[in-house]
Amino acid sequence: MPPLIGHFWKFLLLALVATGCWYWWTKSQTQQAYAFEIAQLAEILDYRLGDKPEPDEKAAERTFKTLAALHSIATEAGEKFDLRATIGEAIALNNPSNKHAKILTDTIVNNYKAAQNLGLLDDHDAMWRMRQGSPPVLGLGPWIGERLIDTGTLKLEHNRSPNPQLH
Repeated sequence: MPPLIGHFWKFLLLALVATGCWYWWTKSQTQQAYAFEIAQLAEILDYRLGDKPEPDEKAAERTFKTLAALHSIATEAGEKFDLRATIGEAIALNNPSNKHAKILTDTIVNNYKAAQNLGLLDDHDAMWRMRQGSPPVLGLGPWIGERLIDTGTLKLEHNRSPNPQLH
C-alpha cells in the first residue's frame, strides 16, 4: 500500500474524531444553557405554599420576568420549545407536589400568548423592560404607547383598546 493512502485513513479518522468531539461539545453547551435558563425561571417562580401573598407590584414584576425568561428559553430551544413542559419543569424544580401547578401553568400560558399577540416578544425595548420586571410599553399596533399591567392576566393600562378582550 502506498504511504499516502495510509496517511489518508489517519486524516479521515482524525477528522471524524474531531467532528464527533465538536458535536458533543456544542450539544453539551446547549444542554447546559437550557438547564441554566430553566433554573433561572424556577427561581422566579419560587413561591412556597404558606408564604405571605406578595404586593401587586412584586407579583407584576415576577410576571414580566417570567415572560422574558420563557422567551429566552423559547429562543434557545427553537422548534423543540414546549411552553407547558418548560413551565412544568421549572415548577417541579421548586416544589414537585405543588397543588397549584396547573393553575399557575394555565395563567402563565395565557399571559405568554397575550404577550405574543401584542407583539411584545418581538420588541427589543419591551423585552428589556420585562427582563427588569418593569411593565412594557407597546410599540406596535393601535395600542402604541400603552403600558401593559398585570392584574392576574395581562391587560392594557387604559381602556383605549379596540379589542374588548383586553379590557
